Amino acid sequence: MARGAQRKRLLQDNPFCIYCGGSEPSSTWDHMPNKGMFPKDRVEGLVFPSCQACNQGSKWFEDVASFVGSVQWGPHEEHAISHFDNKLSHLATRHPDIAEELKPTHRQIRDARKIIDHNGEECGALNLKGPLVSQAMLLYGAKLALALHWKERGQILGPDGHVGVIWQSNEAALKAEVPQQLFKLLPNRESLRQGKKASAYPFEFSSGRALDTDATAHWAVFSSAFMFNLFVGTTINIGVLPCENVFRPGCLQTTKADVLASKAGWRVGPVTFGQEYRR
Repeated sequence: MARGAQRKRLLQDNPFCIYCGGSEPSSTWDHMPNKGMFPKDRVEGLVFPSCQACNQGSKWFEDVASFVGSVQWGPHEEHAISHFDNKLSHLATRHPDIAEELKPTHRQIRDARKIIDHNGEECGALNLKGPLVSQAMLLYGAKLALALHWKERGQILGPDGHVGVIWQSNEAALKAEVPQQLFKLLPNRESLRQGKKASAYPFEFSSGRALDTDATAHWAVFSSAFMFNLFVGTTINIGVLPCENVFRPGCLQTTKADVLASKAGWRVGPVTFGQEYRR
């Protein structure tokens, strides 16, 4: 079956957007992780029914996550170098306010220099604590959680459901602060593949479900850049998370203006900097 005909048939079989709590008709297919995350052509797989509003509303925070995901640790191939340069140029052009937020403080630069990379060079720094960057990464995690929940259970999370998002930059990995028990609880690693063809970008994830509720849990690692711990369900207890780390279906249409207008502001736990790319 041709790809276009296959997508049309799949939309007919899945008539509602998985990101809106089942309230809006699906009109397009959405790649998650998004195509912009990948330095080369993205292989097929992990494509989800979406409405146009959720698909388009995700673009701004996908731009941020794609840039953070392009920041690599260790040796780099030529396509990774080009990918980083393209993402940085796109962010500076389309989102100069976010690019400004990413500038590290003197303290972050000093702390980063204490870490030595694989080439014996000092680590660089990015500031990931600004309101726009923080909320962009959380929204990206919420979108991924809704997608993986649908993949795992074959059901759309309803409007009364909740999504809990925890994310960590490679700072946590470099400092050995990533809780390894999460990987033991969800041991079945999956990657993005199309037949024998694997993605050029190392993306891995794992999902698990509760037996007696609709709850699911997931982790996802984006190369050496960042990772998510995700919790989804209607009755799931995620009250231990800060309110800004908890989302509901329909959240993908949160704009940058919504974030800046928030009186509460946003924060992302201990994350302060990530690995700056070095040639």
